[in-house]
Amino acid sequence: MALADEYTIGMQWFYSNALGGVQVQIPESQKDRAIEVLLQDYSKSLEEDKGIGQTADGTLPWLWN
Repeated sequence: MALADEYTIGMQWFYSNALGGVQVQIPESQKDRAIEVLLQDYSKSLEEDKGIGQTADGTLPWLWN
């Protein structure tokens, strides 16, 4: 795995849209596994592990701490 444009965007963040952001490059042999990982939704586990997310009233308490 390699990252393309990581240093350019890190130093000149305003180039990000023009370059398409930081790009993850993988070998062709790993394409199916990469797609599988990208399609997974980890948002619920992140909310549970870190205690972040919206409360019942729709507020984001972690945002204001």
